[in-house]
Amino acid sequence: KKQIADPSQNASSLDLLTIMEAAAKEAVEFTPAKAADLPEDQRAKFVEDFKSGIKELQDRFAKLRDALTAGRNADAVAIFDDIQDFEKKEHKQFKKPKAD
Repeated sequence: KKQIADPSQNASSLDLLTIMEAAAKEAVEFTPAKAADLPEDQRAKFVEDFKSGIKELQDRFAKLRDALTAGRNADAVAIFDDIQDFEKKEHKQFKKPKAD
């Protein structure tokens, strides 16, 4: 986040983005732990929605990659902010709350 606006950091930002893309590719195969807490008849849809969200995240990463590659850092900042908002929303829905 700190370097995305700086064009001189684009190579480093793209390296970090590659790591995030690899993690998303791996995550699409996961089943969220929260799924076990749901009634049986709701689990398949929950997991399907999770996978759809990961794929949408991958699409957003592709847009970020395009902006960074083209040197459109102002666009990259806006896309990155959108990704952060998207992740917060998705985590609320799919992440199992921590036990106190």
